[in-house]
Amino acid sequence: MKILNLHGLNGSSENTNYRFLSEYFKDRDDVEIISPQLDYANCDPYWVFGHLLGNSNIDLIVGNSFGGFFAYCLGAFWKKRTILINPCIPPEKYIPTLVPDYKYTKSLEEMWDACSTVNQNYTMLLGDSDTVLDINITLDSLNPEPEQFCIISGGHSLSGEEYENWFKEQLK
Repeated sequence: MKILNLHGLNGSSENTNYRFLSEYFKDRDDVEIISPQLDYANCDPYWVFGHLLGNSNIDLIVGNSFGGFFAYCLGAFWKKRTILINPCIPPEKYIPTLVPDYKYTKSLEEMWDACSTVNQNYTMLLGDSDTVLDINITLDSLNPEPEQFCIISGGHSLSGEEYENWFKEQLK
């Protein structure tokens, strides 16, 4: 199994999701976790998307925050199962505020318009105290079925027992 893990804006390829996945699958030689370091703030989203498309035969996509947006779009394109953790959706609502002088808002809008209703093969974990993203806007934008999302105690960077239990359930 090949898993593509996408970190958030200004995040690390060895983020919490990567560490969790590495530990969870540590005894499995048949699992490969690909977790590229990406500079979202200085690259056109179309370039990021195209760069990520170079990963072949992905079985599962995991995305956190801004990486969650790209994970959602890749899941729509590849028709692959996607796990989202506090996804930055819709991205044009947040990224121009989080990145001063961000030059690619139009690209974000176009990408979101193209894939916003396409990916239905996702599950999503949201923190109820997220101060970076408004989970109500995320829910309104995606309009998920109740079984597609879970809200737990926590902020934008989720970890801990609730996070791990939910994540384990998604990997079964």
